[in-house]
Amino acid sequence: MPFRTTLDTYFPNAVSEITFVAKTSDWLHELGFSAENCIVSLGRCRDELTLPLLQKLRTIWGSVFDLSALGGMLFAGKTGFSAAIAHAPTDVTRKRYLFFAFAHIGIDATDSIGLHLRVGQGDPSATCGALSALQQDLLRGDVDLALDPTDVEQSLLRQRLVPLIEEPDIDLASLTKLAEQAISADLQNMIDLIVNPEEEDYAIITGIHIHTPQHRNFVWVNNARATVQGVTHSL
Repeated sequence: MPFRTTLDTYFPNAVSEITFVAKTSDWLHELGFSAENCIVSLGRCRDELTLPLLQKLRTIWGSVFDLSALGGMLFAGKTGFSAAIAHAPTDVTRKRYLFFAFAHIGIDATDSIGLHLRVGQGDPSATCGALSALQQDLLRGDVDLALDPTDVEQSLLRQRLVPLIEEPDIDLASLTKLAEQAISADLQNMIDLIVNPEEEDYAIITGIHIHTPQHRNFVWVNNARATVQGVTHSL
């Protein structure tokens, strides 16, 4: 696998999509989470390349509340997150919530990071397209932070990430990791606002979804923890 060197360089310990779903499911089941007693929410980029992960999670967990936005950012706010947890099973002693959230990136057959050859296309294209567009804006020195009503999600992505960027020539892998950090922080902020850990259990798993040649997907986990009956466990 020629892309493996690049994968290991930028995302050490990344595992296949199938392995990720299996191992996290085993861990969560041991902590008392099941398809019958919890609601799963997934934050991902709108890109069609992220659909396989959604489908695999549905195979294990059943229904998934989709929090998708460009770049994997979490723009649903209190209304969206409150709707998600309101869909949790109620015939249980404690409500349980699982939150998965991912930025994403591609690696193409030439080992170039930030590109992926999509089905039906002759040449690789930017992955993640939204983050790549922001990267190009930075390189041109042309970043408009005003809210564009014809491009709301990309506007919000710029507003969220640009203040975190120290150098305008940031590479796409670093920008993707920065996006994941923002996503993870925003997720925790939402949970602090709407979840009561004294009465409810929850788990957070965030990272980066990586698309490699021949449609092999990997997941790099940066944050995986669960709070069950007030006690926090790490994967």
